[in-house]
Amino acid sequence: MRRGRFVVGLVLLLIGLVLIVLPLVATTSESVAPSQVLTLTPSFIGSGTVTVSWSGAPSATSVQLYSCSTSTCDTGPSLASGQGSSGSFSATLSSGQTYGIQVSGTGSSAVTLTLKTLGLTLPMLAGIVLLVVGIIVVLLSFRRRDEAAPAPSVAPVPEAPVEETPAPEPEEPAAPAAPAAAPPSGPRPPLTCSYCGTVNEVWLTNCRSCKRPLKTTG
Repeated sequence: MRRGRFVVGLVLLLIGLVLIVLPLVATTSESVAPSQVLTLTPSFIGSGTVTVSWSGAPSATSVQLYSCSTSTCDTGPSLASGQGSSGSFSATLSSGQTYGIQVSGTGSSAVTLTLKTLGLTLPMLAGIVLLVVGIIVVLLSFRRRDEAAPAPSVAPVPEAPVEETPAPEPEEPAAPAAPAAAPPSGPRPPLTCSYCGTVNEVWLTNCRSCKRPLKTTG
């Protein structure tokens, strides 16, 4: 489908170029005898120019371009002219107006005139339109092709391996503190009062005889 649009656009572009360029380079040749009048009725859009040239004619040759004032275009106001065995001249022409070209000074010999017109005409205008349309169609075909082209695949970037942090080793429970050394086992010695000398049981704090505080003996 895109290729078809491209081909259509290219054809329109080429036709437009031909319609524009061909009138710019085209010339016409007319053989005009002294007894003849060559008439021109340009179909310009607005106005244009004409260039008349000749060569190989008698030295007394005279070529005249004028605006026709009658239907037969026998004579009229002169617009441009040239003399000699070869020469050329240019003049501005208006669309829809009839112009005449006459030669003289050649006896009975005809002179070959080369005419080149230059101006905007309907075929040239159509060529400009086709040229613009063709360029647009060609550009759109390229644009659609670019849009349809898949995006270049991008290789995924490998992710750096994640270093796993080793789990902390469980701490060994602290060894229980050694129990305090137990006092030496065995019966405690009786308590002797230092005041009266009475022997008292180990659980007494005051002497049972004199009632004074006891002190440990032994």
